[in-house]
Amino acid sequence: SPGRPIQASISKALPTNDSSCMRARLASQARHV
Repeated sequence: SPGRPIQASISKALPTNDSSCMRARLASQARHV
């Protein structure tokens, strides 16, 4: 998906804490969908 590279960019820009939280959130959304 086109959103993946952007997400990776954000992940690198954000601290590890926010990044892991965002990853968990994205994983949750992916599972929900």
